[in-house]
This record gives sequence, structure tokens and C-alpha cells, in this order.
Amino acid sequence: MRLPPLYTILLRLKSHALDFDFTPDTHGFDVNDYKHLPLTLDLATSQRAVPSAGNSWWTSSYIRTLDDRSYFIVSHVGNPGVGFYRYSILDINNPEYYQQYAYTGTTADPVSAHIDGANVTLPTYGFEAINPADTLAGMRTWSTSGFEFNLSFEFSSPVILNGGSGTFTWGPYSTTEWSLVAGVTRGSFVVDNVQLTIDPERSLTWYDRQIVWIPADAGPAASHNWTWFQLHFDHEDGHRGEKTRPSKISAWIWDYADNPRVQFATTHSSSAGQQQVMPLTEFSPSNSRTWTSPGCGGTYPLEWDIALADGMRLRIEVIRDEQEFCNPEQPFQPTYEGFVSFHGIDGDGNEVGGFGLVEVCLENI
Repeated sequence: MRLPPLYTILLRLKSHALDFDFTPDTHGFDVNDYKHLPLTLDLATSQRAVPSAGNSWWTSSYIRTLDDRSYFIVSHVGNPGVGFYRYSILDINNPEYYQQYAYTGTTADPVSAHIDGANVTLPTYGFEAINPADTLAGMRTWSTSGFEFNLSFEFSSPVILNGGSGTFTWGPYSTTEWSLVAGVTRGSFVVDNVQLTIDPERSLTWYDRQIVWIPADAGPAASHNWTWFQLHFDHEDGHRGEKTRPSKISAWIWDYADNPRVQFATTHSSSAGQQQVMPLTEFSPSNSRTWTSPGCGGTYPLEWDIALADGMRLRIEVIRDEQEFCNPEQPFQPTYEGFVSFHGIDGDGNEVGGFGLVEVCLENI
């Protein structure tokens, strides 16, 4: 089959209206579906902080408000070392509006001191299970400092077990990572002193739970950098041609020391109820469109071309240059967490597009 050149499809990207479909997935989550799989940790146990490991609880919420405004909120807390928490908000239709807050714990008051099972509760920030007796029912994250938000999400969709089983080698370490792809989301947040209410029928949250098994005597992995894409396809319609079209993609790319670059994707199809792991056959960050952080100093690409082994080819680009978690006064592991749009072709040559997030860490320090 002769596929249309990618650049002819990408010409439509600039005119692609930023009016994405944030409909949550309500196919349902049944923990029994995962009990017979060879998981390193069962999902309920992995919700709780794992001793002697780096723990990360992370969300990206794609929000439509009741007054028909679109926002993107990221919330992240982790406890490697003294720990940290971070959050940001972007107005998708007016990307000039962006705020971020990044805090690093101290030796005297580490984030770990505020973790109880699956609950992380600090004076002005929290990431907590709604029901401590059932950590897979739903979660809540909130802040009263920097900017105010209070959102909760249900485990209303299946999960991606990254790498196929949820456990894989991540740079120099072993990691466990699973992702709830599109939970029903409720709550409110404040923009310009106005409280906005989330429309749960037109909003979704991707929740990522990651555990990194770091040896006690491990030193810094300064040459471990990574890029991670979380992609949501617009207008899911299940099958096209002879292949099952993915509805969500979690894609990892990293470099560590002198080892060959690792790049792979775990795809999920809501309609077919299946996931698949495949190599990325191309990962090309832009050298011409970049952004340099004035506070923390890193230079990040803002566009990427990727291709999957099944023939899918995508151009991914951010809609606002500055979307970095960076606190120059506490420069712990600056990380770019950007809202992206994408367009391209699937393995059958059909045009596809959607939205998502790119995470870039230039160095793991």
C-alpha cells in the first residue's frame, strides 16, 4: 500500500482546532482481571508506598469545565531521597496562561514522613486514596498553595501494564509501572480567583503509579535521561483495515551510559480490550524547535517524529514552549511535563490525531 507522505498530513496540524475529545473511559476496572497475571506486585499492594524503593504517584488531567473551558493539570509526588511534589495548570485554549509549582523536601522534613500507605498528606498538598480500605476505587489530589485545585478520579477504565507485565528495566534500575488510562474526573480548581467546576462527562485523568527499585548503595545516574509520551487518540472507532487501532499509547525512550538506546511503546485498545508491546522504529527529536529553561538551564526539544513497528507514524508537538517543573531555589531533577497534540497515520495509512503529554528528563540526579 502506498502511504501518503507524512508531511502532507502534518500540514493539517496547524489548523487542527484545540477542541479535543476528553471523554473518560467507562469500560470499567476489575482487579480480578489482573490477579492471574505474573505481576511483581498486585495492583492493590502497589498502591501503597513500598519501603526501600522510590515511589511515584502521578496524574495528568484533561479537563472540560461546566462553562466549556479546557485545562490541563499535572500533579506528581515522589519520595526518592528527601522527596518532592509538583503541579501545574495550562489553559489549553489560551496557552499563555500557565502556572507551575515545585517543592523539594528536606532532610529535616522529608516527603516520606507524610506518607501513610497510599496517602501522601502534606500541609498544603495531598495525593490520597478516597477509600483507604479500597485503594483501587479512586484517588484525590489537591493543593491550597500556588494555585488551588481539588480533583478526584475513579478507576473507571482498564490499565496499561507498561512493558507487558508492568515490570521492566528502566535505565540502570528495575521499575514497576502501571497506568490507569482515562478515569472519570470530578472536582474544581481556581483560575484568576474564579472557581471552575469540572464536567465529569467530558474530562479524564491518566494515573501513573511507578516504583523504582534503587539499590541502597546506588550512586547518581547522571547519564540516565528519558522521554515518555502518553497519547490519547481522538474519535476512537475500534478497528480499521485488518489491524486493531490503539486508543492509548505509553511510549518510553531512554539513554543510559554507553548502552544502546531503549525505545518501545505499550499500546492499549479500549474497544478490543487488549494491549500490545512493540519497538519504536523511529524517535527523532527536533533540533530546530527547542526551548531553553531560564531558571534550570536545560534545553528541551518541542517536536518529535516517532514510528512504531506496525507502521504507525506520528508527529508530536507541544502547544506552549514553557512547561517545565523547575524551582531554581531547589533545582532537584527539573522535568518537562508538556501538553502535546499529534497527527499522523496508523499502520493502514489512515489519518489519526489526538492529544497527550510528553515528559522529558535530561538527567536523573
